[in-house]
Amino acid sequence: GSASGLFSLPTGLLTGNMQISTTYGATSIQVEVYKRPNFSVSILPIEGSYGLNDNVTVTAKAETYSGVPLSGGAQVSYKVERQQYFPYWSYRRFYSPYPYPQADGQIITTGETEVDNEGNIAFDFVTLPGKKLQSRGGQFFMYIITVDVTDISGETHSASSSLRAGTKSYIANWKLPEVMKNPLKEDIQLVANNLSDQAVEVKGTLKVYALKS
Repeated sequence: GSASGLFSLPTGLLTGNMQISTTYGATSIQVEVYKRPNFSVSILPIEGSYGLNDNVTVTAKAETYSGVPLSGGAQVSYKVERQQYFPYWSYRRFYSPYPYPQADGQIITTGETEVDNEGNIAFDFVTLPGKKLQSRGGQFFMYIITVDVTDISGETHSASSSLRAGTKSYIANWKLPEVMKNPLKEDIQLVANNLSDQAVEVKGTLKVYALKS
C-alpha cells in the first residue's frame, strides 16, 4: 500500500524546515535554495608504501564541471588528522586493512596554499607517530587528509582522503588452495599490499623446506 504524487512548493516563503501532512501522517523536509556548484575538488590516489616518519606528497585537482582547470589564485587550506588503529589478524595470519578499534584523532599539521594555473594542488606532510599503545605486530596509524578550496567568488568545496602507515609498510599474504594435494597442480601466490590495501611491488627471498616425517 503506497501512493505517490507531485506538487509545487509555494513561492515567496522562507527556506528551512517544511512539513507535508496527510490524513494518515506527516513528515518533514528541508528546503534550501539550490545553487549549482561551479567547480569540484578531488584528491588523487596516494600510491606506494609508507612507514612512520616518511614524507608524503599529496596532490589534488580543482576543475570546473566543464572540465576546465580552476584558474590560479583560488585559496587552499588543508589539515591532516592522525588516528591510531589496530589491524585484525585472524588465526590464519591473514591481514585485514579495516580499523579494529580506533583511538582518538589528533591533528598533526595544517596549512594553506594556492591552486596553480593548471588547477593543481600539492603539499607535503610527515607520517608522525603518536603515543605508543599495545598492539600486536607493531604500530599502525591512519592519516585523514582534508582539503578545502575557495575560489575568488567565495565558493568553497572540499575533498578528503586517507593514508595508512606503520612500523610495517606492507603486508605479504599467501594465496593457498583450501586443500593441497601432491603433486600440486595449482599455482601458489604470494601477494603484497600496502596498508591501504593497494597492491605493491616488493623484492625478497623465498625459501622452501622439506619437513621430516
